[in-house]
Amino acid sequence: FDRIQNYPYNQFILEQRGTIIGVLYTQRIASVEQLYDAQAETLDELHNPAGAIFQLMTIFIDRKKQLSIYGDQFLEFALQLATLSAGISHAAGVTRCVNYTNNEGILYEDYIKKKNKFGEMFDPILQMHERHGAKILRVVPSFRPKDTQNDGNGVLIVYNLKDRNESDKKELSLNKPEEDTPESITKFVEQQV
Repeated sequence: FDRIQNYPYNQFILEQRGTIIGVLYTQRIASVEQLYDAQAETLDELHNPAGAIFQLMTIFIDRKKQLSIYGDQFLEFALQLATLSAGISHAAGVTRCVNYTNNEGILYEDYIKKKNKFGEMFDPILQMHERHGAKILRVVPSFRPKDTQNDGNGVLIVYNLKDRNESDKKELSLNKPEEDTPESITKFVEQQV
């Protein structure tokens, strides 16, 4: 991937006993609005090293490990990293729904607003993001045209990093590196993991 060569400090793997079980690809972009009509195949073109938005491009956990807490932990790691990075105000991404099927007679726009009996997002992926503080903003049409399960759509999610859980922010501020350089952030992350 070019992204690993162009901005390696924003790409991560999750390893368990010598086996890669997850990947996390991120980048900085200029604005959330750039994602309104984005497509997954061209996200790299949005990269802006001075951008104020921390884009979650891919969070993937091996299928055999998806019932574990690794996805939650990897997402939280990314959000904490974004919070600690100078000049970042929000994190955003375009995700997909895991349980949507277009044969149920419900429009995708309505499905992404659907709540379960506990008042949480109905779809487990959207629920995970909401639990971490994301706002579910809108459908991104044709984000992944080959994703027939989601009718080619994606779902734009945005995290206001300043408004996340106050106790998380207090804990993070105590451990923040003195200087936000790629090296200091890498060292800090290594110490935390």
